[in-house]
Amino acid sequence: MDFIPGRFRNYVISFFLIVIWSNISICAQERVTDRLFSMLVIENYNKTSLTTPYAGNAYYFDFFEINNEFAAYTDAKGILVSLGPDYRIALNSLVFLPENMRKSRRSEKWEKYVEISDENRRAEHPAFDKSTDIEPTVVVLLNAFRRIETIGPLNPENCRSFNWDALVLSETTNEIKFISKRRRTGFFEGSVFFNKKTNIIDSIHLTSTVWYSRLHNGIVEGWLRVYFTETPEGKTLLRQITGGFKKEEVMLLAGIIMLNNDFREIVLGNHESSDLIAYSQYPVVNYNGKEWSDYKEILDRIKGTCATKLPDMHRLSKEFEYHNGKPYRDVIHHGISTVDRYKDLYLRIDTILKNIFLNN
Repeated sequence: MDFIPGRFRNYVISFFLIVIWSNISICAQERVTDRLFSMLVIENYNKTSLTTPYAGNAYYFDFFEINNEFAAYTDAKGILVSLGPDYRIALNSLVFLPENMRKSRRSEKWEKYVEISDENRRAEHPAFDKSTDIEPTVVVLLNAFRRIETIGPLNPENCRSFNWDALVLSETTNEIKFISKRRRTGFFEGSVFFNKKTNIIDSIHLTSTVWYSRLHNGIVEGWLRVYFTETPEGKTLLRQITGGFKKEEVMLLAGIIMLNNDFREIVLGNHESSDLIAYSQYPVVNYNGKEWSDYKEILDRIKGTCATKLPDMHRLSKEFEYHNGKPYRDVIHHGISTVDRYKDLYLRIDTILKNIFLNN
């Protein structure tokens, strides 16, 4: 600034500092405004979500590839049960109970992964012996969703842990982009889409979120898309979850769709909740091939969202029949088989479900 006379130089410097500070202040105010706006939307989500236990019919699928080759496929029609967001084990508060399940054979590469996973678990827990398969991936899918409600962007207490950027998409829909400031409890990045008039969330798309992979015995980074529906009473209900991850040579694609919006509020005892969680993790494969024709429209819709990755169901029909009537998996722990441990539960599960729905 040598060309500026000395007596004006300080005024010019002060002017530029004021302009710069004003722009910084405006940006800071915009960030604060975006965060406050986001808090209103997230708080509204928590206020409009059902807080009491409920149940509804759902369809679930998962598909694995290892090194770009088919490794495993499972799908099922069943019941999605919410034990309530305040259930003592937060990640287990959503459970899926299969009624008609199709399970394919597992590839040799899959079995090798399970074997290595067992070896790693034995190193940490000597009482653990071996397992015939990993837990149903629907457990992991629902856990991933609950993580974004507990340690992620759908928890209003976490709003300060994210950078927010509010955008207007249309006359009816707004978008809020978010990204974690730190990776302390997990990294989340994506967008929340919500109704402009009601502030009720329509969907949340995460390009990066926290998954747990049993094949890797640890946390992996994946993606997730969650869709909601609004009831006439202004409540927010879960409509669909789709997600997956790619870790080393393993690729997962999974999803769950509500078959209708007819959620029923239910009352559960502590023992019933524990039984439902146990059965969701160690179910029996009950396969009825005739019923699957009733879900052709749903299956076509699923395949449409997954491009051409899903296998030919007709080709897998013999494998589905082979697993019919057998436990989904068996785990030996302290020398005790889970099939033996839950033998009584397998006999009682139909009665438990009937009592829950008949008494509510």
